[in-house]
Amino acid sequence: MLAAWSIAPAPFLIWLYSLRDLPGGTPLYWKGFFASAVRQVMQLTDYPYEWWLRWLLQGMDLASLAGFLSASVLALIVVWRRRPEYALPQSMMWWTGALFGAAALALAQFEPRYAWDDFYSYGRVFSPIFLVLLLEGLERGRPATPLAVLAPVTVRMGMQFVSPAWRILRGLAGV
Repeated sequence: MLAAWSIAPAPFLIWLYSLRDLPGGTPLYWKGFFASAVRQVMQLTDYPYEWWLRWLLQGMDLASLAGFLSASVLALIVVWRRRPEYALPQSMMWWTGALFGAAALALAQFEPRYAWDDFYSYGRVFSPIFLVLLLEGLERGRPATPLAVLAPVTVRMGMQFVSPAWRILRGLAGV
């Protein structure tokens, strides 16, 4: 069981290694303290919408990035707090979340913006962090903290579906 959980990050690491060999690949060298996250904050996506919608989307992008980085740190905190309980079977879940959290924080130092360019990028790659935090919160009977870090990413992803859902509903209603 320990071996299976220990190799869980292997597909992610292989994927990361393969990125550098693609045309326009991703070089893995140190870019500065949280350089890619800082770049994401400093170079906001310029959405082709009216000013108020562009600001709303950019604000939600920043909130989801903050939620993601907070989730990465919280995953490490969970494994630290639960250290007396490492003999329990669910400790592998905490370690998995911590490994992905550490990988996320490490990539913020090395990875260029490609892995951080939008909420879908880090939401997909590091979804185990979110799952671990949610399960931890439910187990402790306090889901508010994991939901607080999950909410910005969830809302931002949901905003992508508003326009298509509205068109579908209008089509179904015959309007």
